[in-house]
Amino acid sequence: MILRRIAGHLKHQHWTAVFLDFVIVVLGVFIGIQVSNWNSARHDRALERQYLQRLRNDLQLSLNNVGNNVSRMGAQVRLEGRMVHELGTCHLDPKERDRFAAGLFLLGQFEPPPLVRGTINELRSTGRLGLLHDVRLRKTLAKTLQLARLNQGVLQMIIARATPDLVYLDQRMVITPPGEGFDAAALRQGRIPAGTVDFDFGALCKNPHTAAAISAVRRLTWYVISHNRSEASHFKALLKIINDDLGKEK
Repeated sequence: MILRRIAGHLKHQHWTAVFLDFVIVVLGVFIGIQVSNWNSARHDRALERQYLQRLRNDLQLSLNNVGNNVSRMGAQVRLEGRMVHELGTCHLDPKERDRFAAGLFLLGQFEPPPLVRGTINELRSTGRLGLLHDVRLRKTLAKTLQLARLNQGVLQMIIARATPDLVYLDQRMVITPPGEGFDAAALRQGRIPAGTVDFDFGALCKNPHTAAAISAVRRLTWYVISHNRSEASHFKALLKIINDDLGKEK
């Protein structure tokens, strides 16, 4: 209809009316494009907020897992310290035998820093990382992923270094896998089902390499703990940026 009206104005050479109609058409197109862009931007902001909330949940879960790792490996380190002392004195109280057995069972159970990657992987695979408008967030996320890859390599080196000592110790004990209903938390507190680990303490303490092997594994466990804590600091930095961005959207 507007085109027919413009044609009529042109026919009668009503130039002012033609100009006004033209302005109306241009404004209509411009407003339509702006509304479309506004709707698209609003959709992107809503989608970004959803991803930020999911990233926050993933990071919080990652931090909880790191806390559990540090707690478990810290218990291992304490058990191993007591074991080294007892081997050095060549004395083990019969009441502490199960606790010593639990320490042997736990040797070398390294826990890598766990980054929950579900949302990150989805953002990368769908090409939606650009939805995260905060440049600082994207840089910190990239640094966190880089550190996670680095820690995987470090863990492999730690496992390789610990393997000869663990093989040596495995050859000097007999482990029977615990049955159903096994309480892993109790194990880490130094309690273990009877008969799970059989060993000759007298033979172990007479060989100085036994204490040295346990001490080496203990030191490597500390390294893994430190890597967990280092990565946790990056998780926290990333989480703070996300919380700041979500707070701005309120």
